[in-house]
Amino acid sequence: YMPGPEEPEQAPLSPDYIPGPEHADDGDDEEESSEDEEDDEMDVEADEEEE
Repeated sequence: YMPGPEEPEQAPLSPDYIPGPEHADDGDDEEESSEDEEDDEMDVEADEEEE
């Protein structure tokens, strides 16, 4: 248990990586989120320009 900084960094990745079905869903969700984020950014820019 000496690697303190390595333990906390791997801790959040371990539980998220253990759930196979959740990880696969997360991957699909991430792709959708990326598109949504791009749309959101465009929307924000358009909103700013419109204002």
